[in-house]
This record gives sequence, C-alpha cells and structure tokens, in this order.
Amino acid sequence: MKGTTYQKPRSSFTNLYSLSNLSENMGQGPLKASASNGMPKKTVTGRYHVQCVDCKGCINERVLDRHHLRQVLKIAARDLRILEPGLATTFPAAVLDRDKALLVNLEELKVIVTDQEVYIFNHETLRAKTMIEQLRKKLQGTDGAGQAARRRSKILASDQHAGTENLSHSGGDSFDDTQDILVPFEVKVLDVLFENYCSYLESMWISLESAALPAMDSLTRKVTSSGLERVRRVKNHMTRLTSKVEDFKDVLQHYLDDDKDMFDLIISRKGGLLGPGTASKLTPHSEIMVRTPLERKHSEAFVYDDDEDFQECEMLFESYFILADNLFDKLSDLSEYIDDTEDLINIELDHHRNQLIQLELVLTTATFSIALIGVVSGIFGMNIRNESESSHTTFLMVTVISCLGSVLLFFAIMLFCRHKKLLFFS
Repeated sequence: MKGTTYQKPRSSFTNLYSLSNLSENMGQGPLKASASNGMPKKTVTGRYHVQCVDCKGCINERVLDRHHLRQVLKIAARDLRILEPGLATTFPAAVLDRDKALLVNLEELKVIVTDQEVYIFNHETLRAKTMIEQLRKKLQGTDGAGQAARRRSKILASDQHAGTENLSHSGGDSFDDTQDILVPFEVKVLDVLFENYCSYLESMWISLESAALPAMDSLTRKVTSSGLERVRRVKNHMTRLTSKVEDFKDVLQHYLDDDKDMFDLIISRKGGLLGPGTASKLTPHSEIMVRTPLERKHSEAFVYDDDEDFQECEMLFESYFILADNLFDKLSDLSEYIDDTEDLINIELDHHRNQLIQLELVLTTATFSIALIGVVSGIFGMNIRNESESSHTTFLMVTVISCLGSVLLFFAIMLFCRHKKLLFFS
C-alpha cells in the first residue's frame, strides 16, 4: 500500500516561510488588506495567522496551512487541537515533544517551537505580546544575557567544590555574566514561556490574596450574606488557580522524573547535530568516531548528566518547578486558612444556636409554670356554689399559693436542667 500512496516531497522548517507566501497568493490578499484597515481578521478554516520569531529575534507575521504544518513538523491532528486560538481554557497546561517540534500550551500562550523558529498562535493577546517582546530581547542579547551564565556557573561552582579541576586549568577564573553561553534555542524559548506563565500565576495569586484576607476578616467580625458571597467567589478563584498551578507542576514533574523525555525536548540535537562540547573534540576526518546524540542516548555509555544542554534544560525545569511548588504551598496555606475560618464561624454559629435553644427552654418552662395558675383559676371559676365565693381572704390565699407554686415549679425545673447540664449560663 505504501507504493500507491502519494507523498509530497519533504520540507524543512524554513519552507514554512514559503508556505506563508503561498497562502498569501492563494487568497490572503483581502485578509491582509482588512487587517491594515483596522478591521478584525477573518478566520479561515485550516489556516493559522501566527507570529514567527526566529533564532536571531526577528519577528514577522505568517499564515500557515494546517495540513502542510502537520506534514512538515510531523504533528498529529489531536496535538494541533490544543493550539486552536478559540480554545483558551479547554485544555490544561501541556508541553509536548515531537520529532521536529515542541508544542506548548499555557492557556493564552499557544506556541510551536522548532530548532530555529517559534510560532505564536494567540499573538494578539496582551500576554502573548509581552512574551514576544521578552523573547525578542532575550534572543538579541538585550535582556537576560547573563541568566544562563549564572545558572551554568552554579554547576561549575558545585563541580569545583566536589573536587573537579575544570576551572583550575584556566587559572581559576569563574564564569562571568557577559560570557557567551551556548544555550539551545528551544531552551531559551521555554525559559521565556515559563517565566511569563509564572508571572501570570503570581499576579493571580497576589490579587487572590488581596481579596481573600479582607473577606475572611470581615466574615469573622460579622456573618452576612454579602460576606459569604465574597468568600464563595474567593474559593472559586482559588480552586481554579490551584488547578492551574497543579497542572503546571505536573508537566514539570513529568520531565524531571524522566531523563529520556527531558533529553527529547532538545529537538536541535535530534537531527544529528552534535553539542558544543563534543563538536570541538572531533576532527573532520574522524567519521568512524562520530555518533549522533540519539545513538549516544540509546547506548549504555551515555550519561545524561554529562550533557551540557541536558543540564541546562534540567536546571531550567527545576527552577520553575520550585516557583510552582512555592506557589502551590501558598495556595494550600490559604485553603487551610479559609477552612479554619469556616470552622471558627461554624463554631460561633453553633454557640448562638445553643443559646437560642437554651432561651427556648427557659421560655417553655416559664410558660408551663404560669399555666399552673390558669389551672387553679379554671377550677375556682366553675359554676359550683360553695361557701368560699364571698370570702376575700380565701381569694388572696389561693392567688398567693398559686403564684408561689408557679415560681417554685419554674426554679425546680431550672435546677433540674442545670443538674443535667442542659443549661450553661455564661
């Protein structure tokens, strides 16, 4: 069946630029004109309006065909579904490594990363524009140039402390922030994406904390329907934020637990390219000694920790995992604080409810005691003739005895309830 199937010729990553030109010649002229006139772009089925940033920091807008994108980058249709611009909150955070590209979905940040270019789908949103500007500055060396050097210097410092002599050969000079560190392009892009997403989660946490603490304090002072509604909204926001942080943590934890998947994130090494540390050790004529990273990866002698790009990627994931874990701990503390406050409020409500029950018991006892006077009045009020109707002394004696009996009955019942610990007077 393979011989009868028509296959298009293979295309490289750079052919995506020719694809965008082809798409513009096939009817994208009106769309481009409407965008320049200030009108919103129309959605064309099977095509994506993306913004492309290359490894030099140059930014340009392109139109990519869905089918051709899948064929060039070997991406499945279900993988592209998480990058649909209209599905911002459907899929959780995900970082998928494929043969020729990385697919990153961080809510509004929907990105395809190749070894030389990155394609941003939701480039019209504020977060995407901020991320693109940060990425441009990072790739052009105007922002964060020493960040990778500082991370790499920590590795070298730990190696020196363990007894290695890599720095002693160069006279003991340590890494400087201005020193040129060769970091893979995809690692730089992931660094910017994770930094932007962590900043977004941190801003959500700050707004949540600023709204949660006053709401809980006001609820402890006085329980009102408006206060309960504020707490309900805070809990909903906290649940959504906790879910986002937990999904992001799970993505980072997956790659930190699996060295093979971590190594597969460095897609620039999959094409047979050698790393910066091994390329200098090989001569042009030593073809017998050359082995691709994939061959070294599957060999028993290959150790992931000896690869500089793998170390850089692992340190990147570890640093953002620590940030996500700290944020998750803060959310857990806030959740415990809300639960403790709710327990305190429930205890206070139970206390007030018990007081109402005690008051109801006292009133019921008083009603029962007063009913004794009514019984005596009913007995003496019957139409039966006797010699006591005209005696004023008898009337006073019956009235006083009835009232004293009622009072004594009331206090007797109260003492009984107190003895049985049914009443707690404060």
